[in-house]
Amino acid sequence: MERLPNHLRATFDLLIQALPNKTIAKRLGLSEATGRSYLSEIFTALEYTNRGELTITAIKAGY
Repeated sequence: MERLPNHLRATFDLLIQALPNKTIAKRLGLSEATGRSYLSEIFTALEYTNRGELTITAIKAGY
């Protein structure tokens, strides 16, 4: 998770709370398209393909 650029960390924090894309974007003041783009960047940077795996790993790591 430390590999994430600063602009994606807040998005990551909301992602691991299992919030829907629309809610994540709204809380961050982003358009839904930008929110989806940030999520895609997170999955690519951390080499995950789905939320479930990413969330489980984050929780096990203490996030």
